[in-house]
Amino acid sequence: MMLMKNASRREYRLKDGTMVPGVTTVLGVLDKPALAKWRAEYGWQCHKDGLPSMPWPIPTDGTAGVGTIAHYKINCWLTGSQPEYDPKWLAEHIKMADVPVKRFWQYYNQRCGGDPGLSAPPIFTEYSMVHENLRYGGTPDLLLETDEGVELWDIKTSKAIYEEYYLQLAGYKMLLDQDPKWRQMKIRPRVVLVTKAGKLEAPDVSVAYMAKARAVWSRLIKFYHEYNSFRKAA
Repeated sequence: MMLMKNASRREYRLKDGTMVPGVTTVLGVLDKPALAKWRAEYGWQCHKDGLPSMPWPIPTDGTAGVGTIAHYKINCWLTGSQPEYDPKWLAEHIKMADVPVKRFWQYYNQRCGGDPGLSAPPIFTEYSMVHENLRYGGTPDLLLETDEGVELWDIKTSKAIYEEYYLQLAGYKMLLDQDPKWRQMKIRPRVVLVTKAGKLEAPDVSVAYMAKARAVWSRLIKFYHEYNSFRKAA
């Protein structure tokens, strides 16, 4: 599928056709200044050492598209697809994306014990799901069998790993947990950060930390729907 320059946001719908928000849309409410107290009240400021407490960064160096292209190239590599680009993408940015992509597949094959090619196909890539009870949807990047077991990867191309990334992973993991195909599978979540310069970070996080992320996500999705209901009543 061609990578469009200004693609529309992915839609998620329940079985009855009701449209629901995606995980990243829900996380957008955290950027509202009024929610700073809410974040502190539920203890999310007491985060894992090394994870800065700040909103998701917006690239300001004119290369915001490189990350999007890199993500797309990685998925094409994982699925054996041939990349196709909207002419609006800058050729310079398409070439720049090769640096993080190459670093990613080195890490992927290192973790899967393979060679420079795709040694072990993933279980799935970009698999869209909806949670009927909590009324949200999401598209996790990657589920794969590694040398340490099954892992759920969320691929990032920002400058650092931010705490909200783990809330996003918690939301994705809850989507998997309510699906009979994945419910009984022991799955380890992991953020895989690969920068435009080719630096890669994929730290282990504790079960306790992800349990905290899950608890915060559970409150956040409920708050999101309550907040939207409040706004509609105005």
